[in-house]
Amino acid sequence: AAEAAMASLPHRADFAGFQRPVAGRGERRMASASLRDLALSLGLQPGAKTLTPEIERQSSDFYAGLLRGLFDADGSVQGSQSKGVSVRLSQSDEALLRSAQRMLQRLGIVSTLYTERRPAGLRLLPDGQGDQQAYETQAQHELVISGENLRSFAERVGFADTDKAERLQAALAGYKRDLNRERFTVTVSALVPCGEEPVYDVTVSDVHAFDANGLVVHNCGEQPLPPYGCCDLGPIILPKFVRNAFGHGGEARFDFEAFAQSVALQVRALDNVLELTHWPLPQQEREAQAKRRIGVGFTGLGDTLVMLGLPYNAPQGREMARRIAECMRNAAYLASVELAVEKGPFPLFDAKTYLAEGTFASRLPDEIKKQIKKHGLRNSHLLSIAPTGTVSLAFADNASNGIEPAFSWTYTRKKREADGSRSEYEVQDHAWRLYQSLGGDTTRLPPAFVGALEMSAEDHIAMMQAVQPYIDTSISKTVNVAADYPYEDFKQLYLQAWTARLKGLATYRPNSILGAVLEVKPAEAPAAPALTPVAEAAPEVDPMRTVIESRPLGALDAVAEKIEYWTSEGAKSLYLIVSFLPVSRGEGKGTVDRAIEFFMPVGQSGESQQWITASMRLLSLAARGGFLERALSDMRKVAWDRGPVRCGHKVREDGTRVPLWHDSEVAAIAWAIQNILALRAQRHATADQMTLPLLDVPEPAPTAPASSVMAGKKCPDCGAHAVIKKDGCDYCTQCGFVGACG
Repeated sequence: AAEAAMASLPHRADFAGFQRPVAGRGERRMASASLRDLALSLGLQPGAKTLTPEIERQSSDFYAGLLRGLFDADGSVQGSQSKGVSVRLSQSDEALLRSAQRMLQRLGIVSTLYTERRPAGLRLLPDGQGDQQAYETQAQHELVISGENLRSFAERVGFADTDKAERLQAALAGYKRDLNRERFTVTVSALVPCGEEPVYDVTVSDVHAFDANGLVVHNCGEQPLPPYGCCDLGPIILPKFVRNAFGHGGEARFDFEAFAQSVALQVRALDNVLELTHWPLPQQEREAQAKRRIGVGFTGLGDTLVMLGLPYNAPQGREMARRIAECMRNAAYLASVELAVEKGPFPLFDAKTYLAEGTFASRLPDEIKKQIKKHGLRNSHLLSIAPTGTVSLAFADNASNGIEPAFSWTYTRKKREADGSRSEYEVQDHAWRLYQSLGGDTTRLPPAFVGALEMSAEDHIAMMQAVQPYIDTSISKTVNVAADYPYEDFKQLYLQAWTARLKGLATYRPNSILGAVLEVKPAEAPAAPALTPVAEAAPEVDPMRTVIESRPLGALDAVAEKIEYWTSEGAKSLYLIVSFLPVSRGEGKGTVDRAIEFFMPVGQSGESQQWITASMRLLSLAARGGFLERALSDMRKVAWDRGPVRCGHKVREDGTRVPLWHDSEVAAIAWAIQNILALRAQRHATADQMTLPLLDVPEPAPTAPASSVMAGKKCPDCGAHAVIKKDGCDYCTQCGFVGACG
């Protein structure tokens, strides 16, 4: 098998596979430059045989071949059907076993890792001279594959070692019953095509990044951070430094001197934040103190240019933005030098490295570089332009946010309220409202009033291109595009950004499903000529929603029931509260009670509390949406691995009461809720209505499972709650595992 694998790699014509045996060592060798190059490319080094991150990024076929060789070398087939068959991989390298476990999982093979199966210590081992000697040995760990995962292992990986392969096949063939089911996997019943649609970005959980059609894009576009890094940002409101806005009282101008003073003050303020912060983790504190990274930025650039009479998408507007960014850079770095004189530079500062050719600091003015070389710098990074949407809305009178142009001069903003509802607010832009207050005609705005939706995507990128050279980290910038923007144009945008050496770029395309946070109200259409009136179609109304929203104030009628049930862990009890809302039957026939809210008091069921709370909330939503019975029916189908649950009774014709069994705790609670609803309906049934029967439930299961599996503690090998005491030892009635004895 090894020779066949080697032959698949590039090799010389005289390659002959294994060489002659090495005298006195009981081994044969095979040399290949291609194999060496492959190993080095995958992160392997002489003396460092392990599974590297590069190996874990390979294909499933590569996984199968590599794991096969690993199990050939260090794996074994152990046990019997009576005590359970398993494939085991023993290693002193725990990290290697964890990588192997992940690789097996990706192939659909679940395994269990047992650490320190053999503790580290002294062992008698052959000394190579025909005798034994005590040697220090490392701890031995073991990866175990059992149950139905054995068949998956045999089919997907298997052994090339014929003895081990035959032993595994014989063990599997000898099983007279099904292998123990793996409880931590699911089976895909079908893959149903539902059409194709371009996908532009998909969030990757936990890493705060996007897989954007092959481009890895970080969520935080303005401040790429190392592990445990912090975002200590603070924008300066640019419109405050515009003098004689719109030419009112003189020529409009930007006060660079006052702006530079504010930048210096902001550097000191953000540096103080690092001292005053109580860090959750020591790693965060070490990272922050070592580099003292801050991010002075600005907001309101779009409105500032409008107030100065400079269109955002014109060369004059970009030139003013460049001057503002350059002023901010110089003022921030000089302020950080002054702080270094006063408080000392950041601990990792090294003038030679920091000012080396090609770094951001190497492009600073010569005078600033001389100061840095002489006194050092207090902060490793100083500049960052963040989105600042909330900051602009709350503190800058709704000036345009960050580096962006104004979205629109008036628009509707959607807000989610504390109770979960959504409200809409009409919002006016700061520059637009200022122009109106100064007597300007808002129906005929000057040319400088250019909104984000009125300019091309290339104009957005051109503004970033003008400012980015003066920002030592990055800029959060959104390029607004239409909902039907072609994918090829998307690619061209990112190519343009890459060619311009931008550090980050975001595009925003609204869609009909998610809508948009900000929306411009369409212009009102002129009144149509009078026509013969016709009956208008009534808008679709959800009757239940109307009743709920118009419910009278005050307490609802409710039922509180105590639910008692029994599991393999013993007796349990819960209190369930169901609130009912009277709903009209229509045509004067009175009302009928509809369940509307479900609640269970907190703290009654230990580990079950989380899913119980979630279930009650979801049932309340299902009741409001009109599909409560369907939700309860689905809950009745939920099963678990802890054996049946006893809850309630069924009365036979002869009057005897038979306990009812359910597949899980969830199913038992759903059954109890259904009975509460049925009894409520019976109570309110009128004389001309048929009395609702109690729920039709399946015939009761036996009082104990029919199989030989008995309820008990959780098994460390197979996970079933089936460990009992047998002959003084812990014995799993599910898989045959034998544990501690005494």
